[in-house]
Amino acid sequence: MQITRRLATLLSVAIPALGAYGLDITITDGSTLSAALEDVDPSTTQLSVTGTLQAEELNALRDRLPALSSLDLSRATLQPSVIPAYAFAATPLADFIAPASLTCIGEAAFAATPLTRLEAPATLTEIGRYAFAHCHSLTTVTTAMATTTIGDHAFADCTALTEVILDRQLQHIGDDAFHGTALECVDLSRCDALTTIGARAFSGSDKLTTVILPGHTVALGDGILSFCPALTDISPLDHTSSLPALFAADDAMLDLDMAGMDSLTDIGSHALSGMTMPTTLTLPASLTRLGTHAMEAMTSLTAIDATALTSIPDVDTDVWYGLDCGSITLTVADDMADSFRSAPQWCDFKITTPSTSGIDDIGADTPSLVITISGTTLTA
Repeated sequence: MQITRRLATLLSVAIPALGAYGLDITITDGSTLSAALEDVDPSTTQLSVTGTLQAEELNALRDRLPALSSLDLSRATLQPSVIPAYAFAATPLADFIAPASLTCIGEAAFAATPLTRLEAPATLTEIGRYAFAHCHSLTTVTTAMATTTIGDHAFADCTALTEVILDRQLQHIGDDAFHGTALECVDLSRCDALTTIGARAFSGSDKLTTVILPGHTVALGDGILSFCPALTDISPLDHTSSLPALFAADDAMLDLDMAGMDSLTDIGSHALSGMTMPTTLTLPASLTRLGTHAMEAMTSLTAIDATALTSIPDVDTDVWYGLDCGSITLTVADDMADSFRSAPQWCDFKITTPSTSGIDDIGADTPSLVITISGTTLTA
């Protein structure tokens, strides 16, 4: 998608017409925003500011102009070039045009406001914790090339958020950053520098169906995709060495294919619990551990292919809690059968090998052969 960059960057859908702002203020040398606002009508809803001002002075707008819904800072210079923490939180601000040189949006700066769109300035490097949390009208987020960090809960509970475009320099997505949004697809394939996705980063997203991860190893936090009931596809996972605790817990529609996950060594606690779609699982040769309740309540599971395993993975307590393991076929390599049959929890499965699979059932339904010789009946 081609993104048009603007020097005066729009943070909302509506674009005010030239001269539409109710009041223009110019900050001259030696003056302050607070002084300029002294005689301003507190019911003012639209404001444009020109000149240099200290970033902390933006807090004065909360007190002096409680009805402010549109703010244009495109001709202003902030020192430092940041939106301070809580500057506009829980205000009626719906339109915001940022300074062209903005580098950071502080903690909860726009939380619980009616903003509808974020298209970040080209200079923006950091979106702070809770920066846009609870913005229930926010629908679209486009980060800048310079953006490296999205803080914890930055867009949490943005229940109307349906589109996120993340750029190449992004390195860190914080805990709960996009928790509880309306995203249907998360595409991280462009994020070449991404190293960390925090805990529950995309959890609780009821409409999320598809997640495309970067094509390199990324540290995944606990529960990053948990409680996403519509999720059907996560790829690629071939670089993933660990599925963290609660990774995709209660993602009932997800049929995770582990066959190509040749780097996977660890499946964390509750990582796949509640996934009711899979009927079969293939365990990769690299797997060494399954955590507590890792595959709990996978109620459709009928078969596990463990033929690639050359050693028995360690298991924590109740890995397959709630399953009738005796009705689930576990196929293992011929030379591993005895080891699996004596291993805790693994021994509960109906264990078979490629060479014996199905042999026990041959002839089970064939009628007995009855032969009578000189009045004596023989049954074979």
